[in-house]
Amino acid sequence: MTKCLKQKSNKVFSSFQRVVHSTPLQGVFARMREGLGVGLLFLFATSAVAQTSPQSRVERYKQTITLTGLENEDYLLGEGAYVQKVQQKEAAAQKILKAWKLEKEDADFVRDEQTRIRSSYGNLLLMYPVGHQGMTQTVGYMPTDTLLHAIREAMVEDGRVCHLPQYMEFMTEACYQLATNFQHHQSKPINRPLSIMAWAADSIENDTVRQYVIHQPAIQYIQYYGIRDIEELRNLYYTYVTDDSLVAAFEKVVYMKDLSAPGKPCPRFIAQDTDKKIHKLDDFLGQYVYIDIWATWCNPCRQEIPHLEKLIERYKGKNIAFVSLSTDASKDKEKWRAMAVKMTGNQYWMGPEHDFLRELDVNGIPRFVLVDPEGKLVNADMTRPSQTETITTLDELLK
Repeated sequence: MTKCLKQKSNKVFSSFQRVVHSTPLQGVFARMREGLGVGLLFLFATSAVAQTSPQSRVERYKQTITLTGLENEDYLLGEGAYVQKVQQKEAAAQKILKAWKLEKEDADFVRDEQTRIRSSYGNLLLMYPVGHQGMTQTVGYMPTDTLLHAIREAMVEDGRVCHLPQYMEFMTEACYQLATNFQHHQSKPINRPLSIMAWAADSIENDTVRQYVIHQPAIQYIQYYGIRDIEELRNLYYTYVTDDSLVAAFEKVVYMKDLSAPGKPCPRFIAQDTDKKIHKLDDFLGQYVYIDIWATWCNPCRQEIPHLEKLIERYKGKNIAFVSLSTDASKDKEKWRAMAVKMTGNQYWMGPEHDFLRELDVNGIPRFVLVDPEGKLVNADMTRPSQTETITTLDELLK
């Protein structure tokens, strides 16, 4: 069944990314996947800013010590030479940390800092394939065992450091790259978390680390894409994640995203008609409401209009209202208005960024929603006007 995907803007990211010492590396690889061309990201873990005095040695370390990165030209190196250079950089950083002799002051900090250093340079290993291809203008590069072994060696499994964002960023991305051998041809977004989760389940031995690595991509996917068609993800999650706090966090996110379950209050919308008068869902309390979410640029949406007109005629005088909500951008409001004045039913403009769309997890249009007279959802993904099941459902409800 054809749908128009909601349009997302492509962002252009700087070829230089500065990462603060105690700041998560979130989003680095998402930006890589969105497309950097030949642009590269260089990771630096830098010091925290001014601390109150008197300073401890740990605070002095955090304020004064910086991890050094690589030059553009380093991506021209062969795989073995590049790996060796990254490992030398990491070894130098670990040597400096050791020279500060901070164990007696804060052994936990030392352990965490060792992990942050290793994870930061591990991320540089993960960046080599895209960086090398970009700098050499070659295609079809395939990592050899040299790089893959170095990445695996950097994936030190320590359940005590799963609270560190840098560690989790590196571990989850490493799982993804190793699972796919740096070849990303999956068409569905859910294939990314599934790849990470399956690889971690098979290959990570430490139970705590395995649970956290499986937990993180599952949560992130649901937060962004919602809970539709996540059966396989759920199966993997509940098979391998048993920590009560993680499971509770997962189920909380699932519950928050499940705003479209039958019987739940339908999210409210505020929209305007062709005369710019404001209307709300509550205006229709006491009636069933069949909502059409559409846009003038969406061909599948336009193809449903004649069928919607027939539904409106069929149920004239019945306890049901038909509401069409346009998601056209502001610049296209006049185009929408020109169409809307020729259509029957309640024609409203809502725009593409309304909370109503997010709360119902609308990722594509046309989308149809059926609401009961109390304002509760009957079906948040109702059948289309062109489908015979729609008449069957409405006849049963309105008899």
